Amino acid sequence: MPLFAEQYFRHPGVIVTAEAPGSYAGAISAISATSAAFIDFCPACRAGTVPWDLVTGSGSSIISEGSVGGQLTQPESASFLSARLGWVLGVVTRYRVGARPRQVQRVVSTSDGGRSWQVLYTS
Repeated sequence: MPLFAEQYFRHPGVIVTAEAPGSYAGAISAISATSAAFIDFCPACRAGTVPWDLVTGSGSSIISEGSVGGQLTQPESASFLSARLGWVLGVVTRYRVGARPRQVQRVVSTSDGGRSWQVLYTS
């Protein structure tokens, strides 16, 4: 799948058919033999910037589905049963003045293709 080719410093002879949704590789969840949900993150963007894309046609098409809700700082894993129903587990980093950053685990889910996300669990 050409998605994983480096998008900023392309290797000679490599053709990239679609850009990655963020700057760091994230979790991938296979939905079928020809489609997958690709969760990425962009630490330089801001907390809560966790874009996700739907990859179809065995990697020939990437559709941006927006951002994973729940204010995740970094996604760690994902499981999608369909393009509409999925769960993402990640870390939320909370910063307080005069204190060390605190990280908590969070599980968020969608049942409408990412239009809305519900927080199911926070450690």
